[in-house]
Amino acid sequence: MKISTSFLFDRATNRMSTLQNQLATTQAQLSVSKQVLSPSDAPDQAAAIQRLKGEVQRQESHSALLKNALNRYQAEETALSSASDIVIRLKELGVQASNDTLGLDDRKTIGAEMKALRDQLLSLGNSRDDSGNYLFSGTRVKTPAFSDDGSGHAVYSGDQTQTRIPAGVERTVQYTRAGTDVFQRVVRPDGSSAGFFDALDQMIMAVNISNTKASSKAMPTWNRCTTP
Repeated sequence: MKISTSFLFDRATNRMSTLQNQLATTQAQLSVSKQVLSPSDAPDQAAAIQRLKGEVQRQESHSALLKNALNRYQAEETALSSASDIVIRLKELGVQASNDTLGLDDRKTIGAEMKALRDQLLSLGNSRDDSGNYLFSGTRVKTPAFSDDGSGHAVYSGDQTQTRIPAGVERTVQYTRAGTDVFQRVVRPDGSSAGFFDALDQMIMAVNISNTKASSKAMPTWNRCTTP
């Protein structure tokens, strides 16, 4: 059987074309460091790659959320630590004001310091995170947690809703916190109650008018929340 020169030439040409295509594919794979350039090259591998890409994206999103949560917790911890120090100082001033040797002017001086500390606490209650969201407004992160109602009383403007985020396998952590969980209402021995800042205002007023008995009862209890 004779093999024509034309057949041999065509076969050599096809072989060279195939090799050139393979070379071009290899070069393209090397240039992008990928074995599969298009789904048609290896459908099974392409599907597996897509699944892995989706999982990587989910993990990256999860990692970013946890990073934001960590920054938020650190901001909360800073605010709570400062608030705790202020409450300790307020208690010290309350004990000092109850000293019977003090005169009215002395107690007014103490009351002025207590008022300044009370305002600092209110400011800490309206602390924000790195994104400008309020820490203690629940899910109303764009609304200040506490505000003045116009008559000198601090009112809570957030909500009580708590959201949680995943922090591992079958584990979640709290992401938003209500201001009333931190600055809790004060329950009196007689069963009556008052808001945290209302109790502070009552104590300051009692100090200013030298009502030492009332001032000792008005001091709110500080229940510091801990972050996860």
